[in-house]
Amino acid sequence: MKIAVTDACIFIDLIELDLISDFFQLDLPLHTTVEVINELFQEQKGTKKGI
Repeated sequence: MKIAVTDACIFIDLIELDLISDFFQLDLPLHTTVEVINELFQEQKGTKKGI
């Protein structure tokens, strides 16, 4: 199974629910686009809670 995230709201919800690290620990390949990442605020990228 592969995961494709096509909407930034998925990452935002995972961050808000404090589930982002659990999500990235799944043993599944993840695909997204630069556009999705660019929709996130800077503090949602690269913080200990973010992507």
